[in-house]
Amino acid sequence: IGAALRDDFAEWLRPVPSAAGLHLCALARPDASVDIGRWVDRARVAGVAVESLAAYGGPAGLVVGYGAIRLGDVADGLRLLRRYVR
Repeated sequence: IGAALRDDFAEWLRPVPSAAGLHLCALARPDASVDIGRWVDRARVAGVAVESLAAYGGPAGLVVGYGAIRLGDVADGLRLLRRYVR
């Protein structure tokens, strides 16, 4: 999951390193024009559940949960998200 965020979204996001947990965070790159709210809305339309990090008082970025989801489904969701934000 972290590799997909790092590789497939490198143009827009910078993953926050994490060794454990049930979610990953990725910060919007300051040099990229990213509308995280729009990404979250588009993801929802595609059936992909991501949240804005700002909803938790953080900076511009995404929260990707994976605790109760099959790993393959997370990868599929990230591919759908990438297609929708292009």
